[in-house]
Amino acid sequence: MQNINDYYRAIECYNRAIDLNPESSLVYNNKGISLQNVRNYTEAIACYNKSIELDPTFDFAYFNKGNALDDLKDYKGAIVCYNKTIEINPKCAEAYYNKGNFD
Repeated sequence: MQNINDYYRAIECYNRAIDLNPESSLVYNNKGISLQNVRNYTEAIACYNKSIELDPTFDFAYFNKGNALDDLKDYKGAIVCYNKTIEINPKCAEAYYNKGNFD
């Protein structure tokens, strides 16, 4: 659903997926992306936090959380997330780029 910009329907599908498998870091991350696309940044961050809790090595969850914090103008928080992304995945060019926007 995300691919066709039907984010609200995607959120419903992710909620169902969470009901079926509440331990999926990927599902929480993807739900966060949909929430962020509808500008619900607080809930998106909560989903990224849950994704990180379930898999502390999931670099995309940190990266996406950084983007959501950037959207909320929490630039210090965003930098922390981009740094963590880079720590986990030193080849994530996007994290360096986004971090560079603040340096």
